[in-house]
Amino acid sequence: MAAFLTLPLTLVVVGLALMAPPAAAGVVTFDGAEIVTTGAILNPQSPRFVEDGLHVEAFWASGIGGPRGRFIVGHFHPPDLATGFESQHFGWQNELHGIYLRRADGQPFSLRSVDFRITLNKNLPGRNKSIRGFAVDDVHLLIAVTFDPTKPVSPQFLRFPVGVGVDNDPERPFRRMRFVELESVTQVFIASSTSVDIDNIATAP
Repeated sequence: MAAFLTLPLTLVVVGLALMAPPAAAGVVTFDGAEIVTTGAILNPQSPRFVEDGLHVEAFWASGIGGPRGRFIVGHFHPPDLATGFESQHFGWQNELHGIYLRRADGQPFSLRSVDFRITLNKNLPGRNKSIRGFAVDDVHLLIAVTFDPTKPVSPQFLRFPVGVGVDNDPERPFRRMRFVELESVTQVFIASSTSVDIDNIATAP
């Protein structure tokens, strides 16, 4: 009798594993984000939230390209995301602010698109500049699947040219950048070479 039961139970377990649903698509809208300051991955004190099954964390890399490069405590812009989007911006030439994204359940996903709007660094007026290795009149979205702050930005990030900033007009519409290069990844870093607003980060299984 015991031998008879073993085979069906094994089949049931295998069947359940085969029928496990794939990771669902998700979109980060930044609307109504319930931000917490525990459970962050890059720096344990950085703010984060979960939306649509996606772990969204503010990152701030300092000392990039040198032995002191590290992730310090990040922050969103504004800190409570009351605007409904992230206002990523230039801080200094060897720094990078941005969004760290992964699925909350750790499953792979594909990055499909990001809505963006170039600004003139409204967070730090008068400091409309670019990080080292880039030009302020040739703005790039920067996307990476791994990021070591002790190494330079350029070899680690994919570069997507998006034009040049004109003003900080809050009525200027967002544009959408679509991706085909980022399939079946477990994490992404999203930033820019200067300052951009970021919204509606769309992913697929």
